[in-house]
Order: sequence, then structure tokens, then C-alpha cells
Amino acid sequence: MGAEEYLAVILMLPAIDSDLRAEKVENSWLLVSAALIAAMKLIRHGWKALPGMAGGFVIPVILLWPLFRIRALGAGDSKLLAVLGLMMGPRDILCCLIRTFLAGGVIAVPVLLFSGIGEERLRYLTGYVEHSLKTGVLPPYRKEGCTPGHIHMTVPVFLSVLLWAGGI
Repeated sequence: MGAEEYLAVILMLPAIDSDLRAEKVENSWLLVSAALIAAMKLIRHGWKALPGMAGGFVIPVILLWPLFRIRALGAGDSKLLAVLGLMMGPRDILCCLIRTFLAGGVIAVPVLLFSGIGEERLRYLTGYVEHSLKTGVLPPYRKEGCTPGHIHMTVPVFLSVLLWAGGI
């Protein structure tokens, strides 16, 4: 593992802590993280790092916008992935996004099965889709607060970052 991978893993720890305690990834931490990542990339690779940083930043913003728009994904999660994209670049952040959603699914299945709320969550999803198709309106999907079955997205993001840092 190189310096960039160590930095990404270390920067994830306060983000997870903040998300688990306050259900929010602090903007100040994201800004500090982005500044540290940008400084490290520019010092190590010079100005030629800018296109990769820009691409890595923009890909999560564009791909996650629909989920953010319906409030199925929080703004902090989107911004965290965009900041990580500065470090990883376009190809690796795309892989990170895929691994994040796969890890989230792997975590969600046992949570839904063993908590006994799987059927309730499926009814909620079905009702949301039916309502949206009938009215043409996409209301916020996620209920406020920590509801049963809620998965903190920073956890699967962290697992994905660990896989990236380990070369997987």
C-alpha cells in the first residue's frame, strides 16, 4: 500500500465516525480531505494530475445525482465519494462505486432478513415506485432519522476503499 492508499483509508475514519454518530459527514472534514488529497497529488505528480483528479471527482457527482435527487443517498455520501475520486481517478472511482453498492447489498440482505423488516421495506419500495409512476413526482425516498434497516453508506464506501488500497 502506498501513501495515497494510506491517506484514503485514514481520511475515511472520521467520516465513518461522524456518519455513525450524527448521521452526517461533516463538510469541513470533506474540505480538509479534498485539500490534502489535491496537495499530495500535485506534489507527487504535478499539474498532469489535474485531468485524472477532475474526472475522478465528477464521475460520482454525475452518477449519484439521481439517487441524491430522490434522497435515497445523502449529500455527504456523494461528496465523500467525489473527494475519494480526486485520489483514485476516473477508472478506480468507478470501480469503487460498483464495489460500494455491492458491499451495501451484501450488508443489507442479512440486515433485512434477520431484523424481520424485509417485507416491510419491500412494500415501502413498491409503494414508492407505484406512487411515483402514478403521480409523476419523485418524493424523497429516505425517511429522516435512523430507521430500521437503514445502512450508513460510509461503511460500504470504507470497505470499497480498503479493497482499493489492498489492490483489489
